[in-house]
Amino acid sequence: MKKIVIYKSKYGATKRYADCIAGKLGCDAFSMDAIKPEKLNLYDIIIIGSNIRMFKIGFSDFVHANADILRDKKIVFFAVGAMPPETLEEQEKLRAEALENFLTDAPMYYLKGDWNKEKMSFFDRLIANMAEKALSKKFPEKVSEFKGSGFSESAIAPIIESVEEIEKG
Repeated sequence: MKKIVIYKSKYGATKRYADCIAGKLGCDAFSMDAIKPEKLNLYDIIIIGSNIRMFKIGFSDFVHANADILRDKKIVFFAVGAMPPETLEEQEKLRAEALENFLTDAPMYYLKGDWNKEKMSFFDRLIANMAEKALSKKFPEKVSEFKGSGFSESAIAPIIESVEEIEKG
């Protein structure tokens, strides 16, 4: 089965994961901005990833714009955030908002991204500072968990396994 990884990355962590996934699966990775919709028809399995920003998953517009093509494909999703949702309820809420009951059987994985305020835009840094302040008041033990790089190559193992299961049929 022919595979592709498509990603949207704001600060680089999602791209790193996408490149890592593509390397392990022996396929290409393309930015959502660089892929033409008709090219999606060439693939059987499409792995789609993006960042989580302000409690929204960034691939939503891409998925809905290409719904006619994606509906007949095997899809695996991944979302990357500085603080990925921990509970099943939080994960389902993010998924529901991003996909609006579309591709509900497609697996979705949440990966830890980077927390680097120096790379952030002014607005993102402002939001990050507010989030950090609120978090430190409510859950001070969690603050250190989301600062710095959370990228981990081993975190993609379930994604690779999921794709391999799809290939087996």
